[in-house]
Amino acid sequence: MDHAAMALGQGKLVLFIDNSAFCNIMPISLLSFYQPSDDNDQASTWNIFFIRFLRLASLVISIIMPSLYVALVAFHPELIPTTLAMTIVESRNNIPLPAALEAILMMFALDILVEASIRLPNIIGQTVGIVGGLVIGQAAVDAGIVSSIMVIVIALTAIASFTVPSWELASSWRLVRYCILIVSSFMGLYGMTLGLCVVLLHLCSIESFSKPYLTPLAPLNIRKLLDIFFRFSSRNSQVERSKHSESKP
Repeated sequence: MDHAAMALGQGKLVLFIDNSAFCNIMPISLLSFYQPSDDNDQASTWNIFFIRFLRLASLVISIIMPSLYVALVAFHPELIPTTLAMTIVESRNNIPLPAALEAILMMFALDILVEASIRLPNIIGQTVGIVGGLVIGQAAVDAGIVSSIMVIVIALTAIASFTVPSWELASSWRLVRYCILIVSSFMGLYGMTLGLCVVLLHLCSIESFSKPYLTPLAPLNIRKLLDIFFRFSSRNSQVERSKHSESKP
């Protein structure tokens, strides 16, 4: 309800439906999902900027991290620094699976743990997510099925994906991550770039009640884009209200 109240304050429409605990906000944009209402409780503007920048950076990490690892290891090992490449080769020694299949299996196991932890009660779900992830990851490394570097990559991807305030949006990005990983498994960095371009073109074509889904990124509106991170509108509105009050006799 706090998010709905913030949307009403921004001039948006909120549609309530009988016998439903949720409501629809329209129009909506992609960046709106990364602006929860509790961000307004932060006193520092720079703190809000850092938190929202961290969420968007985590979005990029959660989408491209597995694909980037597979593309570099399987297709472009010359782009990896020598010391890091030796570490990766040592960790992948005696691993029977290719890097692409290894990443897909680990991501699939992670999604199974996430769904299991959601359906179970809170206390048991947290235990299954933590203990299950540690046990399965360590057991897979000891058995020589996956490498330790892959476990780190998938764990970082999972942590970055959980920074999204909306779980529905996080589930959508999960499907995008699988698609880009599959394309990268066949074409390397070129496939990853192609997949990201296709996703970006699709997002640019989406509209929410005649409003572009990527606004204020596409079309670019620097003023509104900066307002998302620095809350210029609230500051300016206070200045305007003070000027208006001073102008009154």
